[in-house]
Amino acid sequence: MAYHFFERWKEIKSDVFSIKDELNLAEKVYKIKIKLFKNIWFKLEERKIDHRKVSKLNKIYNKPKYTTIYQLIIKKLEDISSIDLLSDEEIKNFRDMIFYLNKNNKKEIEIARGILDELEKGKIPEKNKFRELQELLLVESEYLKIEDEKFNKIERVFLAKQDPGAGTGGYIPLVYAVKKGIVKVKGHELFARGKPIQGMTIHHNMIMLKGDHYSSIQNVKWIEGNKHVSPSTIDPFSYFVEKGILGGKKQHEIKRILGAKSAEGVVSLVIEIFPEQIYIKIKRKDPIKFAVVNLKRSQVIEVVKESKPVPV
Repeated sequence: MAYHFFERWKEIKSDVFSIKDELNLAEKVYKIKIKLFKNIWFKLEERKIDHRKVSKLNKIYNKPKYTTIYQLIIKKLEDISSIDLLSDEEIKNFRDMIFYLNKNNKKEIEIARGILDELEKGKIPEKNKFRELQELLLVESEYLKIEDEKFNKIERVFLAKQDPGAGTGGYIPLVYAVKKGIVKVKGHELFARGKPIQGMTIHHNMIMLKGDHYSSIQNVKWIEGNKHVSPSTIDPFSYFVEKGILGGKKQHEIKRILGAKSAEGVVSLVIEIFPEQIYIKIKRKDPIKFAVVNLKRSQVIEVVKESKPVPV
């Protein structure tokens, strides 16, 4: 099963273990921070400081109950060796996610406190400091995947959230696709349009993807050597297509199908990612495309096929 980690762990309850309250609190605090920062950000556009909102945020960022949520979850997870219906690997993978969010949260707290300190003193912080904060909150946003239409509009405005595909549209989060029945799970395989999705499997709620990445010849050679598809500064997504499905096609055909700027070369990789990180685009007659947000170097398992040029 490919499921949203937070949703599933909220449901887990026994006489000795539950982290539902902590997970709900993490979501609640995140929503409050986004709303308050969005109001402060817009006031700053007018060169004004909303001191009431600054004061509220300062309380959040200096109260242990709100700043140590992920640490508390980690502490509770330390005492869990097994849970009914979940494998040891699923528990480990969830723990890894919480460790990552905790590390991200510590950086966020440091930057937020610095911004709020300047605002309290009547100073206007540099925009790049806000951008750093937004990037960290954006990471949390991708893993929480809060479904609240009214809030999502506020979140999208403040975080300048991008959809994958540089405006071409059509990508949806995999966890939503499974939830809505667009993608079905049978054992370790995922199915779309009645067929297995080529190169994609699931193990202990982690997605294994063997896919092709098209780019400039210089870039695919760099990826082969460094074993990493580095997202650009203006687009946090790394793009893949089902492995081998575009073999034999020419550059202009591939660029049209993928909506890519360049398709001079191709490299094939195996990556292991959290289901919350991957978006999928299923369009009739087209190959299935994937977009992975904030792909980390450690998540690239191997280069399975060396880079090679694509015929003109």
